[in-house]
Amino acid sequence: MRPRLPFKKPRCRAQQGPAFVFVDTADSLPHGPQDKDVRVIIRRQAARSGCRRRRDGSTGERGVDDADCKDILVPVEVGHTGLVLVTQDTGCPRMLLAHVPPPAPVPQPSYNGYETLRVRYNFDVTDLTSFTDVDLGKTAYLLLRDQPTRLVSLLQKRSSSFLSHLPSRYGSSQCLDDAIHCVAARAGQMLGFPIRASTLPALYVKALNSLQAAIEDRTQYLGADVYCATRLLAIYELIGLPDANHWVHHNRGGIKLVELRGPRNLKSEFDWLLLRSQGPSILVDEMYRKQASIFEAPEWQRFFEHASKTETDLDSSLWWEFFGAISFMPGILRDMRVLFDSTLSQPEYLAQSWDILERTHKMHSSLHDSHLRYQQRPPYPPSLFDLPVCVESTVRVRLRGFLLYVIMYISRVTATLSLNEAECAASEAEAQAFAAQALLTEKMTAQLDPTMTWHLEQRNALAHSIIQTRHFWASHLPYGRPWEEQKYYLAQRWLHWEDSWRDSVLTVELEEA
Repeated sequence: MRPRLPFKKPRCRAQQGPAFVFVDTADSLPHGPQDKDVRVIIRRQAARSGCRRRRDGSTGERGVDDADCKDILVPVEVGHTGLVLVTQDTGCPRMLLAHVPPPAPVPQPSYNGYETLRVRYNFDVTDLTSFTDVDLGKTAYLLLRDQPTRLVSLLQKRSSSFLSHLPSRYGSSQCLDDAIHCVAARAGQMLGFPIRASTLPALYVKALNSLQAAIEDRTQYLGADVYCATRLLAIYELIGLPDANHWVHHNRGGIKLVELRGPRNLKSEFDWLLLRSQGPSILVDEMYRKQASIFEAPEWQRFFEHASKTETDLDSSLWWEFFGAISFMPGILRDMRVLFDSTLSQPEYLAQSWDILERTHKMHSSLHDSHLRYQQRPPYPPSLFDLPVCVESTVRVRLRGFLLYVIMYISRVTATLSLNEAECAASEAEAQAFAAQALLTEKMTAQLDPTMTWHLEQRNALAHSIIQTRHFWASHLPYGRPWEEQKYYLAQRWLHWEDSWRDSVLTVELEEA
């Protein structure tokens, strides 16, 4: 049965800021994967843990639930099935671990608390790199549930991520340690590792309590470990069953911490990678809430410029440059709605419309200029608009998204506000071209790079909406009609399209349960 959790949600409030609301859930994934490829990766994970135990003589390792089960792992023997039978002395369910040759030696962190955790849950949290770059949690999970074979490629994809810092930071903070345990147990269960039904809810409640205590502590709440704990709990919800949008609560708790910390607290690579993992989803949330972005502030823009110049990796440098430019998009979209709802006179309306259009042109030029400089610097990478020819890093995949989706969106802004009929037609043609390219890239990478396909599918609802409304937007515009009639037509066309996309994607994803 589902364990009873505390009825009242614990309160937590950072001083000088609104309360953070975190939620709990006892949902769990179906027991045991059925797909052959998924079983292969389970066996590999198990083999690594088994080999490590034999190498270090760890035959007395505790079971996965110290509170409820005093399991002891005894020396293993190879059976005729090729599996390693692990017996236990308390009648708990037996575990089957794959018997495969030891993996090739790879650099490993020292055998410390993190190594013990990895053995305990039979999972390395750093393998979840692909899950740190998700903006639409429910869509991402459903795509993975419908095609479970993707889990193999997602767990094998390694790229720069804040998760790579967790082994060295383990033990530095109670709230961070508890969040790591929570995610490791959930991921281990996802891969079929036997974990008691009471373990996950207990770990989750413990992680929530320690996070809330850290947030209430003025000496801790602005620290990187506290912010990292919110990111890990968002991943916990992402790889669970997102029947309710609990992922949103953790994401918004992280957003509030980003506001409170500000750029002055981003002093290490760990801080930078944490922000990169959530920055794009913050913009999406601001678009949903019809707010200008916190990242428009001059201090944030100076930080993005500094980060771009500091990064030695070309893709990472462009990430900060692109992100600084696109952070103005939520404000542009908000101001368009304010303009359409206004009762301004024609001169005032046109003046505000021109201001929005100029900001849009500036963003458009900035993206194209940055992209051109990117291709002209060693090692002279190919255009982000070109179809990929090999597996790409998650950073470059995100750069593709910045260019494709932002350009198609702001091209429709120009097609709505420009008084030049030729510019309107050209902007709509550009929106169609970028939308078609995003869909084609998704199709062409299905076999080449399943991880890229997964990330593109999460966001391609925007591309589909642009393609599906092509005929309506390409129809002849009423430029020869009275100004009031022309203004009304263009405003309604924009609102009809954007509201439809918002209702079908953003509301479903980001509406709080």
